[in-house]
Amino acid sequence: MFTLLLASLASAQEAGFILRPELQVDLAADRAGEDLVESRTWLRGFARGDTGDSGRWFLEVWGEHQLLAGDDVEGWWDVRPGESGWEGPAGPFRVRAGHLVERWGKLDLLPVVDVINPRDLRNGALTPPEFSRLPIPMVTLEAGSDTVRATTILVPFHGVDRVEQRGTDWSVVRQRMTRQFGQTAAGCTDEQLALELDCGWPDGASPALEQQIVSLTKGLDSQDPFLRRGLNVALSQKELPPGVFFNGEIAERIDISGPGFDLGLMGGYLRTNQSQVNLDGYFVDILRNEQLPAATDTDELYAATEALLTNEWPRTAMAGLDGSAVAGPVGFRWEAGYLSHKVVRSRYLTSTTTPSIGAGLGVDWSHGTSVFLALEGRLEQMLDAPSSLLLMREQQVTLATTGRFSLARDKVRLAYTGAFDVTFGDWMVRPTATWRPTDPLEITLGALLIDGPVKPPGDLLDAVTYSGGPGSYFGQNDAVTFAVAWIR
Repeated sequence: MFTLLLASLASAQEAGFILRPELQVDLAADRAGEDLVESRTWLRGFARGDTGDSGRWFLEVWGEHQLLAGDDVEGWWDVRPGESGWEGPAGPFRVRAGHLVERWGKLDLLPVVDVINPRDLRNGALTPPEFSRLPIPMVTLEAGSDTVRATTILVPFHGVDRVEQRGTDWSVVRQRMTRQFGQTAAGCTDEQLALELDCGWPDGASPALEQQIVSLTKGLDSQDPFLRRGLNVALSQKELPPGVFFNGEIAERIDISGPGFDLGLMGGYLRTNQSQVNLDGYFVDILRNEQLPAATDTDELYAATEALLTNEWPRTAMAGLDGSAVAGPVGFRWEAGYLSHKVVRSRYLTSTTTPSIGAGLGVDWSHGTSVFLALEGRLEQMLDAPSSLLLMREQQVTLATTGRFSLARDKVRLAYTGAFDVTFGDWMVRPTATWRPTDPLEITLGALLIDGPVKPPGDLLDAVTYSGGPGSYFGQNDAVTFAVAWIR
């Protein structure tokens, strides 16, 4: 892939790359098995050029190296295509075709209608914004004038969010949770799980079954990291519809522009980027009752294991609008949207879909290029939410803010991003200070602070029945960061 990029440089009118290694150090050893030191190196290479027919080609390659140090040390490379393709005239249309990102909406921190591209959720709030949206195969057809234009979006193959199911600081099932679950269900050991005591579920299972559960969960918890990541990908894409055209997606957007304002209307028939996953009811009862099956029920247990998890990828109708207006140094931005089938998670690894509406408003103020401040708010309302939601509520209100300050002729930049979940009481703040000693070199010192009113989950049962919000759930992931970026 990098060879293809280099081969394109000869005809490119523009080419370059960004290399950004970042070190992340946990502020406290407050959870068994967590990764105390992490290193992530982001690479983006790009080339662009004209095709001679009023069109242009563009090619990007994304590279990422991750190194995690905790119970063990694991490191790997991930290389994939970035936004790449061709753009140009085709009859009455302006066409973009390739591996693309199509961003809807005007809000940067709390988007409502930005639903086309899947997201990279593996590293939580530490993922650079430019890598958070994942390009997917897509064709856009645009026609119209400077004041009114329509864009048709065709997505032939479905894309999915990238998530880590277990085994990392940002996964739902953390390190050691699986093993601790097996020990607790079977009666505990390891010095009564480090003297927490009150161990074991009510007896009734056969000793052989208890031993099998302990062995299985220990094996899952100590899997080779490469195998675990492969299984994470397999689980996140389980029962994904085949990549054929009749499983594709279609969307339409109309943009209206005027003096000092713009307005967009949009709609589509899409697939959800996260699956509707459900644990077999037999195992839901085991978790809910905290009791292993009796020795006489093992045949039923093994039968249920064959359908342990089921995945569905429902389609959803979507309608929305966005817009912005400017009044002097103050800008206003807004979004609102409706989904006919939003996937929502419930306790005990179950989920369903519900109609959902959302609306967001943003206000920003700037003083030249030296100061920029923005405040955003978002309201989300589920119209038919199930009970016992996990990490979400039927109605959620969130606030977010960001600011950037440029000093010493842009050699020094101070910035922050913060969010407060009014519904859960969770908060997050990400301050950074950047020094640019030369044009291509940037050095950034930062931090990530997260907290909430509910104690983070201590074991697997806590995780699948958690009552707090995402900030509380990941509240042990506070870190200081140090990054060096080379931009050419």
